[in-house]
Amino acid sequence: MFPSSGNIRLCYAFLSKTRDNQMVFRVISGFTWVLLAFAGPAQAAEWQSGEASNGAWSMIQEGQFNLRVSCWPGDPSFFFVLTGGPFNGMQNIDDGNESMMMWIELPDGRTARHPIDGHYFAPDKAFVGRFIVSDFVLEEFRQGAKLSLTSPTGVEIAAFGMQGTGKARGHFKQACGI
Repeated sequence: MFPSSGNIRLCYAFLSKTRDNQMVFRVISGFTWVLLAFAGPAQAAEWQSGEASNGAWSMIQEGQFNLRVSCWPGDPSFFFVLTGGPFNGMQNIDDGNESMMMWIELPDGRTARHPIDGHYFAPDKAFVGRFIVSDFVLEEFRQGAKLSLTSPTGVEIAAFGMQGTGKARGHFKQACGI
């Protein structure tokens, strides 16, 4: 039951960063808090994608991780960037050669796996790599239910839903011919 007195207000406080990276203590109170309370849970992240004059891209953000894959016409491999490191189970040494395994869980229960070779780029806290794709691999990507990334020792690094990958598949086919 909410108090009827105007002297007591329900409020929510939090820290946030301003444009110039200063920490600011902010308070949301009254009607604003009620609106936030009824906004409901956040929706699952969806893959965003698009085309450019020199290829296509698709990306997703889940928590601290941002995964971006892109292609160029005539190149059978995809460029892969995962930010949000350092990553569990990996060496995370700047310019050190590393690898990951990408697992795509399909709706029928099968799981496809694809190795990704690359390196850790410390200034961006990113794993940067390339992996070979084909029509078959991209159909797995389009139909997948979950994409997981693991270290060479099998430690899960990140996992993403695959809502929106059908649209991304269309961009890859149109812009890169794959």
